[in-house]
Amino acid sequence: MINKILSLCLFMSIGIFASAQLNVELVAHVDFTQEDKGNGNDIWGYVAPDGTEYAIVGTTMGTLVYSLEDPTAPIERAFIEGSNSTWRDMKQWGEYVYVTCDSGTDGLLIIDMSEAPETINFVFRKPMLPTTNGEVELNRCHNIYIDENGIIYLAGCQGRGADFFDPNVDPWDPPLIGSIVSPYHHDDYAKGDTLYSSRIFEGDLAMYDVSDKTNPVLLGSVNTTSDFTHNAWADPTHTYAFTTDERAEGFVDAYNVSDPTNIEFLDNFQVPGTAGTGTIPHNTHYFNGYLVTSWYTSGLVVIDGNKPDNLVQVAQYDTYDGADGGFSGCWGTTPYLPSGIVLASDINSGLYIFDVDYVRACYLEGNVTDINTGAAINDASITIIDGQYDEEIRTNIIGDYKYGQSENGTFMVEFSHPLYETVTKEAILENGEITILDAELGLKPTYNVTLNVVDKITGEAIPFAPVELVSEGLAYEVTTNENGISEEIIVEGEYNTFAGAWGYENIGFSNTEISNDVTITFELDLTYMDDFALDLGWTVENEELGNFSGSWERAVPIGTIDNGTIYNPNVDVDGDLGSKCYVTENVEGASSFSNDVDNGITTLTSPMMDLTTYTDPTVEFSLWFAAGGGNGTPDDAVEVSVTNGTETILVAAYNNAEGVSEWTEAYVIPLTNEIDITSTMQVIVETSDLPGMGHIVEAGFDQFIVRGAPVSNVPTEFNNLSIYPNPTSEIVQINHEDLIINSINLYNSLGQLVYTQDNIDSKNTTLNVSGLSTGTYVISVDLNDNQRVIETVQVIR
Repeated sequence: MINKILSLCLFMSIGIFASAQLNVELVAHVDFTQEDKGNGNDIWGYVAPDGTEYAIVGTTMGTLVYSLEDPTAPIERAFIEGSNSTWRDMKQWGEYVYVTCDSGTDGLLIIDMSEAPETINFVFRKPMLPTTNGEVELNRCHNIYIDENGIIYLAGCQGRGADFFDPNVDPWDPPLIGSIVSPYHHDDYAKGDTLYSSRIFEGDLAMYDVSDKTNPVLLGSVNTTSDFTHNAWADPTHTYAFTTDERAEGFVDAYNVSDPTNIEFLDNFQVPGTAGTGTIPHNTHYFNGYLVTSWYTSGLVVIDGNKPDNLVQVAQYDTYDGADGGFSGCWGTTPYLPSGIVLASDINSGLYIFDVDYVRACYLEGNVTDINTGAAINDASITIIDGQYDEEIRTNIIGDYKYGQSENGTFMVEFSHPLYETVTKEAILENGEITILDAELGLKPTYNVTLNVVDKITGEAIPFAPVELVSEGLAYEVTTNENGISEEIIVEGEYNTFAGAWGYENIGFSNTEISNDVTITFELDLTYMDDFALDLGWTVENEELGNFSGSWERAVPIGTIDNGTIYNPNVDVDGDLGSKCYVTENVEGASSFSNDVDNGITTLTSPMMDLTTYTDPTVEFSLWFAAGGGNGTPDDAVEVSVTNGTETILVAAYNNAEGVSEWTEAYVIPLTNEIDITSTMQVIVETSDLPGMGHIVEAGFDQFIVRGAPVSNVPTEFNNLSIYPNPTSEIVQINHEDLIINSINLYNSLGQLVYTQDNIDSKNTTLNVSGLSTGTYVISVDLNDNQRVIETVQVIR
């Protein structure tokens, strides 16, 4: 049945609220989302035989047609209602526009523009598609592309691969001429005899030879950066292809595809300044060496792709005035109208028309080497002082680096590396030009540093204790010898230093200056604790139930964000030692979906603890857990158990229903009445993701401590010495008859000194504890014959 649009509705509003603009001017804005026509999705341009340009805009409720005879004042010429759908896609061939719908039963919408603007005809077609065991009616497709020969490529029709139609035979009812039944194609681009397919669930860009439409042949494929290939576009020579991964923290990738059997990765790109915000790229289009890209909450982003091995942003207009991250903002864009204007569609605010200044990037490239040996310096940092973009630039394994910006001029460039002295040089940047700036760096001086780890109470050496010295970009992880000593050669600089041992506290010193030979002594108190600044011997075991990923690891957490939710922790627990914790699947630049716990169980287990020497021990710790996405309601959890070697009890569990994106308050778990206290106690932390569910699952564990005063194994029975009463509320009496005492120290359950007394002459000494809170305290009495008496005392209020 053919329908005619006879009535016209006109509406336009201008609104400028962009939070980021670069080399783009707004020509017009129409917020059709306020007109009960639904939210925006994709967009394309149509050019009439008389040269009049149109914007064809998909919405969740139908398809809008705007005349751009005056691009500053778009005129709505038609609204074609259809199935309610999040996504529509459209392309032009001749005097027809073809539109797909991702939901419902619209089939293929064909719009006849030959009589526009007076009359716009349309029809919904539902041809039959071949299956492995018959045929199925075309009801919905995700995407459409039409090549230079007019061949229509429909992608993802009802979960299929690609289906090919030829409108040259009949543009009003094009016949099917070939298919790729599987796997699912999310988006297709075709030129000549080559089809570039974004197989989103395969995570790859696949290239097909489609010279014979009845027999497509797979030529090769490559997995893209975030394994969620959403769209692809190639340059006219078939030398390069550019892809997007529709993931939070996703990228535009560049590939050399001249040999489809050996596709070569060249570079990837994220919008400068958005790292960690969860921004999501959507679709990119190649246009005269530029990549015109819809980037959700970053808006319209234009990348200079003229040098595919160095992708540089040269223009941007942010159409979304909300926070970064999530599925809002710019969802479609097209740069192909003859007038040069760029069309964009925003989910939340409708149609945009832009004038883009396509400037070429200024490129800065070079090599960094050792001034004495000429060896390449890997991972050197390059900072463009007052540069346009604040982004991390580092050399690769052969000492090369690359950077670019749209702004020309003279800039100072700083070259640094933790092992080398910093060098600053001048660079003159010009649009369309490559400036080569090399640097030679000289090594910093080094010093002899002695690290000494001892028991705070006895002064005895703690053998084989881990020690770490950390500065920006440099870390020394060492272990003391049997005498509690490690002698190291350390590069000059300012360090944070940490030391610990299992069964002792972890301690650290901030801003320790290493500028000469020095000895650093760490005095550790007895207690079981771990802030995970050091490796104290926790073990990890994984049970693989499929293609497993997501093992526990001790690391500085790297946050991942999806749709506004922080899944992987982006920071450890505030206030603890260092910046590390145990976290699952911690990968730089990772997406939430591709780098989390998948298809298995990961278990973290502490070393053994002898808690028989503790008075009423409790364990304390903080957890992070986040789960979402996938199939069905997330039912995953992180669970913490305690075992005494024969019995295991569950002491804490944290699941998705309790919230996400934050560290819990410290769990405080008393053990005495829950499990028999032994010398073989351990803590077990487990999280999992079951096969087939597809949830994002991430967990963290930090700030572990056992509280309850440890009782020393030093004998406490000495002739003529007594400590009483115990428990007490006010006074502790210490009678020592003929013994000579050098000092008395009182510690709380954290090992903190709360009282000290030296030069004791009286044979009877009292301690007033009336100002202390209820708890267990340790009294340490040092005798003059190098003996020490340690006793616990309970203070009761």
